[in-house]
Amino acid sequence: MGFLRLFASSFHWDFSDYLLETKFSSKRIFIPKKSKTSESLTIEEVNKYVDSLQSYVVIWYQLNNPDANSFSKEEVYWLSRINRLGYKDFAPLLLVYLKTINDTFK
Repeated sequence: MGFLRLFASSFHWDFSDYLLETKFSSKRIFIPKKSKTSESLTIEEVNKYVDSLQSYVVIWYQLNNPDANSFSKEEVYWLSRINRLGYKDFAPLLLVYLKTINDTFK
């Protein structure tokens, strides 16, 4: 279990560093427009990321508040149990799973 926590925490920091220091950094905003390289950050790229976040926020809310959604009684039961356990280590996996299920049935 210790290894999983170490891996999860190192992944978390690597991912946040990537987002905040590489992907959405001020360096990518202030590239001269004349260069038109793939390095520059575009408004379309930001919009795509924000739209993605918005769709995951809905699932995150449902995951953390199973009683306030249209889950079946069995789903509410299991999500409530998972919430009580503290699911920090596998929350991203559960989030992606629920998002995939939602996208499949839409």
